[in-house]
Amino acid sequence: ALAIGELLGKAGTSFKLFGGPSLLVGAIRRWAEGRSFYVLEYPDGVVRSVAMRGSSLLRLKEVVAEAQPPPYPTLYLKAADIQQVNVFIPPIFTQALNADETLRRVPNNAWLLWSSLSAEEEPIPLRGYKLDQPSAASVQPLRDQDKRTNSPDNQLASVVVRIERALKNVQTLESESIISLEQAQSLRDFLIDADPG
Repeated sequence: ALAIGELLGKAGTSFKLFGGPSLLVGAIRRWAEGRSFYVLEYPDGVVRSVAMRGSSLLRLKEVVAEAQPPPYPTLYLKAADIQQVNVFIPPIFTQALNADETLRRVPNNAWLLWSSLSAEEEPIPLRGYKLDQPSAASVQPLRDQDKRTNSPDNQLASVVVRIERALKNVQTLESESIISLEQAQSLRDFLIDADPG
């Protein structure tokens, strides 16, 4: 019979021999840093970069919904609204992400396609999908992008978005709302259209 010390020594040697430390460091790094993805609404949405920890498909849908710019057609996108998520496999293939196990196999910085339509209404194609390269005319210098983000219109839009999110949070409280739905809708109309009616 081996003593406990000898067993632990042999286990430690085996752990080192089979690459345990590097695997452990990789797992800890992946958990601490999270994973990032490029998400694109199918068929012609805006590219967003998202980061998340874990490998839950529901959490991925929440992160994608939060990253979408309002006003979305229903003003806010919720995780339950995202019906399909596919990973793009170059050059022309996609694979549906239907379970957490499938999401765990997706590499970091992968391209994900999502749709608010069900697979019966408009399925994301499994082959024949191609991500086009942006043209040189569509890529603008960083200085122009900085000017656009600091423009008064974008600053006003960010204020409207923050107020909209605050209104959404107030209306989703279990208790009685601070303002009525009619008052919230009037405030939205005023903020978005500058229409007090």
